[in-house]
Amino acid sequence: MTCERNDPITHASVTADSCRRFSSSALIALLLFASVTSAFAADAGPSIKNDTADAKTVLADLDKHYPGAKSYEVASCFYWQGEKDAGHPVWAADYEKNLVQLIKALRKEFNAPNAKFVLGTMGESVKDGGNGGKILEAQLDVDGTAGKYPEFNGNVATIYTHDMAQGGSGNGHYGGKAEVYMDVGEAMGLAMVELLMQ
Repeated sequence: MTCERNDPITHASVTADSCRRFSSSALIALLLFASVTSAFAADAGPSIKNDTADAKTVLADLDKHYPGAKSYEVASCFYWQGEKDAGHPVWAADYEKNLVQLIKALRKEFNAPNAKFVLGTMGESVKDGGNGGKILEAQLDVDGTAGKYPEFNGNVATIYTHDMAQGGSGNGHYGGKAEVYMDVGEAMGLAMVELLMQ
């Protein structure tokens, strides 16, 4: 048995018991695109403020977006960013610290301490590649399997997107190639399903 509406992330492999659990609630996945640095600057950047406000607007009017749902659980967060921070050496140097803060802050902001977090690396980034390489290393380090942050084991995953980027970059929107976005989205989605099934 699968749930038809309320759990779009785990749809394919949900048990009957899980369907009953979510019959009157909605599993929510946050999609955020803000710069890590702007999220924790003295005056947080407009991207993180807007993304957070937009998510809260939807949650405040839940029935409009998830008819019949009476409650919700923020179960996960997808994050694919890094270009802006790679453009400045200080931001790149602080990226890992700020990324760890971001994960923790989002979980707190949405009262979702167990929310899973999947992030995609910048497609143009390679190791030892200047500021972009620093961002890449930071993103790989927060992956729960890396072991650097034991509290992220089983709940944070990083997807290496370089091989999917087809030579494109985030700043260039990957040449507008839909296939890049589809491949990265599928990889991030599969990683999220694995985290949610643990």
